[in-house]
Amino acid sequence: MKYKVVYPFIEKGVKYWSGDIYTNKDKKRIKELSTENNKLKRVLIEPIDADGSKKATVETTKKVDGAPEEEKAK
Repeated sequence: MKYKVVYPFIEKGVKYWSGDIYTNKDKKRIKELSTENNKLKRVLIEPIDADGSKKATVETTKKVDGAPEEEKAK
C-alpha cells in the first residue's frame, strides 16, 4: 500500500519530504509512522486512496465569471 508523507523524516539515510510517496511492507513500521507512537510524536504518513489521490472538498466564496449576480434586498 502507498502512503503520503505528511511530515518530513529520514529513514535509513533516505530523506522523505512532505508530499512524497512512501511504501513499505513492514506493518510494524507503518503503524509507528502513521500514529504518534514514534520519536517525533507526530503522524508522519497517511494512507492514499485506491485511486492514488486524496479527495478533498473545498468551499469557495469567489464568484465565477459570467454568473448572474444576486440582487441585495433593500
